[in-house]
Amino acid sequence: MVAVDVPALDALLHDDLMYTHSSGVRDTKQSYIESLTSGRTRYLHCETRDCEVKILGVLSTSNR
Repeated sequence: MVAVDVPALDALLHDDLMYTHSSGVRDTKQSYIESLTSGRTRYLHCETRDCEVKILGVLSTSNR
């Protein structure tokens, strides 16, 4: 995300991605990658922390 590596993001992100930002803005995979490549969204730093994912039937939730 920091490097805006589109081939890597395309491979890592699911085609059905729905990402809701803390601001409430919602992105699909396509709109998220577009926001990065256009410069509308820019990450200066990214830190990996422990993440817990729970699978609930066909849905999942995450604490991050």
